[in-house]
Amino acid sequence: MKDMKDKEQQKSGVEDVLFNLRKAVAQMDLILASLKEGVVVVDKNLNIVFANDAFAGIIGEERLFIVGKNIVDILPLPNFQDGGSINFESMSNIQVIHDFNFSGRKVIVEITTAPLVKMGELVIVVRDITEDKNKEEALRKRTEDTDKLNRFMVDREIKMIELKERIKELELKK
Repeated sequence: MKDMKDKEQQKSGVEDVLFNLRKAVAQMDLILASLKEGVVVVDKNLNIVFANDAFAGIIGEERLFIVGKNIVDILPLPNFQDGGSINFESMSNIQVIHDFNFSGRKVIVEITTAPLVKMGELVIVVRDITEDKNKEEALRKRTEDTDKLNRFMVDREIKMIELKERIKELELKK
């Protein structure tokens, strides 16, 4: 009788732990799904064990088809071209900006890494900065055009001053 009661209490305790674990996983998934940044977790062999919806949107693939792929097949960065497993401790806070072609569109991304050393995994945060870079380029072009116009106007003004001085000289010679 006591054994049965102990087993029921153990079962109840395990069910509570499982419920809380499922709840925590669901909350974490909701939090990661709400981010604009793509979040990917890879194992020691660089296989993707988690990817959020934002990452799927950045690379133009369905989230379900990303998990299990090797990150090198998606983000062919030099840091990941090892060919085997990687010492994630050496990849702490690496930040790079890189251009990619995903689904026929050019995407500029900022990539930051953070190792989960005890778990033997690496978190990769991918932020699409294409729009920001396009705005920077447009601003640079406008600034360049404005500088050209300014130089033209200043040169024109200098020539006008020179012409006025030349006219005065000619009038004085008369």
